[in-house]
Amino acid sequence: MLCLAMLISLIPSAFAAIPGWAENNVVFSGTLFGTNGYYNVISKKDYTLVPGAATETEMVLNNAAGSCRQVLHIAEVDPSNPEPEHKEGIVNGVYYENNTTVHKGVIKIGDDYYYVESLGRVAKGTTKWIGENWTNGLLEKGNYVIDENGKIIF
Repeated sequence: MLCLAMLISLIPSAFAAIPGWAENNVVFSGTLFGTNGYYNVISKKDYTLVPGAATETEMVLNNAAGSCRQVLHIAEVDPSNPEPEHKEGIVNGVYYENNTTVHKGVIKIGDDYYYVESLGRVAKGTTKWIGENWTNGLLEKGNYVIDENGKIIF
């Protein structure tokens, strides 16, 4: 697995050397993260970017004194799960138009409606307020339940 970490803001230099996690005593115990457990984990969310191929974990961290809040994103990609060369429509939970991800809002495929968020991700397993600018004339603005497959439920 390829692991990429992106930190939003500066982190102590001892923690910045992520390739040497074990050598630098970087730990994650569920409630502690960082060099020698320097950060407390405030929240942790896991996202599926591409089913079976890419995931993202977002953690909000704070030091014990509460004076150093950080956001950590870790993306894991499985290169053995290839995607099609040309992408159109919904491919692995992401919406494409002419091989490009698009923040589209509401789309209709067959008899089903979907909500496409930023980076082309199809919303799944949530409730969303969809404003008039994102209904694309297909639905009325309002609050909609979206099932685990991304279909808007009426």
